Amino acid sequence: MKRTTYFLLSVLLTSALLHSCTKIEAPYATTKEVKADTTNNRWVLLEDYTGMKCQNCPEAAILGKTLEKLYENQVYVIAVHAGYFAYPDSLSPSSPFYRQDFRNPTSNTWSSTFNVKTNPVGNVNRVYYNSSTDIFMQTSEWTGAVGAQVKLPKAAVISMHNNVTITGGDTTLSSSVQLRFLKKFQGSYNLCVCIVEDSIVGPQQVGATVKMDYVFNDLLRGSINGFWGENITSANDTVTVIKKDYTSRLSGKWRTNHLRVIAFIQNADTKQVLHVISKNAK
Repeated sequence: MKRTTYFLLSVLLTSALLHSCTKIEAPYATTKEVKADTTNNRWVLLEDYTGMKCQNCPEAAILGKTLEKLYENQVYVIAVHAGYFAYPDSLSPSSPFYRQDFRNPTSNTWSSTFNVKTNPVGNVNRVYYNSSTDIFMQTSEWTGAVGAQVKLPKAAVISMHNNVTITGGDTTLSSSVQLRFLKKFQGSYNLCVCIVEDSIVGPQQVGATVKMDYVFNDLLRGSINGFWGENITSANDTVTVIKKDYTSRLSGKWRTNHLRVIAFIQNADTKQVLHVISKNAK
């Protein structure tokens, strides 16, 4: 199955203030050397909901990178810019720092659907942790939630190959994903394939000051195959190899050498994530 997707950034006509995002309390993370078993254990998606006007969000980004390094090749971060603290100053000329708009239809949809009200908050594989009503948690719980998920048995095996071609003024990404479930699960499951970009330099509120050369990583640019992906099975087995191919035209503003493709399997109803993989776009 092949699709062509065009990515457009959405523009919202609202402005944001800066002083009320969630403060991260010390200690920020407690970690130790871990030899992650990336063969038998589950791979984990950490979604960091953030914004450039959120003064406490840089500390959350550091924690996300710490967990990625701790469980190398087993934990992957998506930084979702949406909501109150992500509004650009192009919509509020009285505050001239923030001209870049990192929001997009996918980040806006996820944020509104999950009813995210503050930053920084995150979820781990979109599962409940120390709560029966909310998948989102403060940063103080990220380390424990990630540690619990990486100990679970792997739910599927997944591989991905990407290729970027440039023809004239068009940049095209081709992605091929193959997967197989390792056990039977109840319910219907989707494959969601997203693009993130690293090493974007721009202003970010850091505490009481604005850092003009802050480096943004893991920034969600959009989804290749819909906000919630596409259905791959309603009654999975452990034998069938599922293969999906996608062709996507990329924005000329994105630097292909800094793009990655993140694909994950999620329950179509609960949105809980079973497995995830990340590969460079080229």
